[in-house]
Amino acid sequence: MSHPLAALISSGRITLGDTTDQAAVFRACCEPDAFLTEADIGEKLEVSLLRWPYLVLESAGRPVPIASYTQRRQCVGATLDGFVDPEAVRALQAKGVDLELRHLADWHRPTRELEAELEAMVPFAVTARAVLRAPWQQGTQGVEQSAGSLVVQLGGRLRWQADAPVPDVSSDSVQNPGDLLYLPAGRRARHRALDESSLHLALDFITPTVADLVAVVRRHVVQNNPDLILRHHLIAAERRSVEVRDRLRAAVAELSEGRWLAQALALARRRAHRRPPTPPIRWRQP
Repeated sequence: MSHPLAALISSGRITLGDTTDQAAVFRACCEPDAFLTEADIGEKLEVSLLRWPYLVLESAGRPVPIASYTQRRQCVGATLDGFVDPEAVRALQAKGVDLELRHLADWHRPTRELEAELEAMVPFAVTARAVLRAPWQQGTQGVEQSAGSLVVQLGGRLRWQADAPVPDVSSDSVQNPGDLLYLPAGRRARHRALDESSLHLALDFITPTVADLVAVVRRHVVQNNPDLILRHHLIAAERRSVEVRDRLRAAVAELSEGRWLAQALALARRRAHRRPPTPPIRWRQP
């Protein structure tokens, strides 16, 4: 059975990549408990299975020092940094600090399955993150190189307002659990939690960049011109740039538009789903 978010896209009610589209709120279109709950996050904190940078704390939009909410643990003879200190996290949350869960698909199966279903439908990379916003705290949504964003309210309430000069979402647009906010490509919006903590899931649809398209051409030249790669030092210096330019032109002519875009999309998805760097390992001295 298709996920409700996938059904919205396949029905044409949401047009990803359309910069002329309008932002919209879809009421009660998802079951919030099917994603992630505040209790689920609390459980992960208690057993300390979350590790930076999968969990990041922010205060007024600025990152909180990592050392203030992480600790070291002994794991099979090695001292590992970056594990969450649940008591420190709860203390900071009580002071109004926000919690963001990144790279959800790496450790949350329902999100991983949703990302895979959406990527099978659209020519974009899909990334997911969850934000637990403290009462009355504010933030923004919208990503560069994005074809659009979907924001599912999972708990509490958020008040949204699109950035000027396009007031697609008015200041009275309050999102309740189960509601979905759609932000088209190139749009950003501000939000503020109300009188209780707010949890939302943000899905960003990332387009291949110019660098991805250029990288495809570069790889095509390298793979299909071994004579140039292995014998470039034998080419007269004044001829090298001419040779490379000619091979680049030939590569662009040989690559069909579909193949070029497909390979650029593969690069964009690989980059979007690359595992984040982990804190250093300190081996225990014998």
